[in-house]
Amino acid sequence: MKLIFHDDFNTSELDTTKWNFFSKSPKPYDKILPRGNCDYSNAALLKSENVVIDNGLLNLIAKNEYNTYQGFVEIDKGKNLNCNLIGQDEFAFNLSYSSSSIFLKRGYNLGYFECRAKIPCAKGLYPVFWLWHHDELVVFEFFGNSNEHYVSSHNKEKYVTTKFSKASYCEDFHTYAVHWEEDEVTWYFDNKILWKIRRDELLHKEIAHKFPSPINSDYNISESLPDIHNRWLSPNISLRIYEWSKNIDSKALPDTLKLDYIKIYQNETSN
Repeated sequence: MKLIFHDDFNTSELDTTKWNFFSKSPKPYDKILPRGNCDYSNAALLKSENVVIDNGLLNLIAKNEYNTYQGFVEIDKGKNLNCNLIGQDEFAFNLSYSSSSIFLKRGYNLGYFECRAKIPCAKGLYPVFWLWHHDELVVFEFFGNSNEHYVSSHNKEKYVTTKFSKASYCEDFHTYAVHWEEDEVTWYFDNKILWKIRRDELLHKEIAHKFPSPINSDYNISESLPDIHNRWLSPNISLRIYEWSKNIDSKALPDTLKLDYIKIYQNETSN
């Protein structure tokens, strides 16, 4: 395969010709569906200031600091979500944390995606590297516990996922990668195969878990592997607070997800 994209972060700041900052509070206010219980206690404001490049490393930083998130509710006001925002358009919340997230400006259809990263050790954080657009391929994600590494494949109706455990993920840098092919997806950790799934296997095994309802009723693919037809997935790297964690170690913050590089390879025939 041919190396078609790489960023080794040997610049003084994030290259915004390649990357977008992702913020939950842009102007004008983004329109969101509020949570059913309006519990924003563990939510974090995503801030571009928390993205720092230093000594050839991309640092995504989670902090224990108060911020205000403003938004605009776009919702059926007669719908009861047990949420006190119903009937209000604009709202503001005081949040306890800040964090950071970046998206690559372009997407890819098939390929090999790799990064070298050192995840944070603090409990309650959610470091993630995934490919997203209509579907998702998760290269790594840690749900508040730095000893448990998940990989997964989603479309808007089904997903498959598996977990790997290791006591020292956060103690050093590791390479994480996924090879997305037309009929197969393979995940790697430190250049060794972690897990592989084939499209034909998913058609004949009950390992795909159905979401409660598809997000788009017109999108009804029977397997969980991403569709390759007119689908482009964009890499996203984030460090957030795991909002459903009951054990966020606020005293361990700030903590950082560090990236040494990201590389993307494609076959000559790929789009």
